[in-house]
Amino acid sequence: MKQFLTTIALVFAAYCCSFAQPNPNDMFIEGYVYSNNTGQAVSGWTVCAYADSSNGQSFSYSDCVTTDSTGYYSFYIQGGSQNAQNVPYHVYT
Repeated sequence: MKQFLTTIALVFAAYCCSFAQPNPNDMFIEGYVYSNNTGQAVSGWTVCAYADSSNGQSFSYSDCVTTDSTGYYSFYIQGGSQNAQNVPYHVYT
C-alpha cells in the first residue's frame, strides 16, 4: 500500500510540474474593441500591433489578429518584454 501511495504521489507531482511556466521575457497585449456609435462589442475587426525598433533595440514585432464575438483580441509576444530600454508598442485598428 505504501508503494502504491508513493507511486500515486509521484505521478501527481509529475503531472502538476509538466505544465510550461511562462517566460518572464514574454509579453501579452489584450483588449476589447467597442463601437463609438453603439457601445457594443465589434466582432471580426482587425487589430494590429507592432514594436518600433528604431530606438536602438534589436527587437521588432508586427502582427494582426481578428476580434472574437465579444470584441476581444490578444497578442502573445515571445521575448517581447525587455529588461533594458523600453520598446514602444503600437496597437491600432
